[in-house]
Amino acid sequence: MHVPGLCWAIKKQRQFETYFTTHFYLRGNLLLTREDKIEEDELSTLIRQYLPDS
Repeated sequence: MHVPGLCWAIKKQRQFETYFTTHFYLRGNLLLTREDKIEEDELSTLIRQYLPDS
């Protein structure tokens, strides 16, 4: 479970390595998980791909 703010404090206190994880959801369905950030142009492409009328 992720608790914003608390998880970061625990990781910082315990000296854990942290990394970005991106989850892309559409209407409650997980479409993509990435162990990194999604860049703006890639996010735009995903939105156009899954929501062509946007």
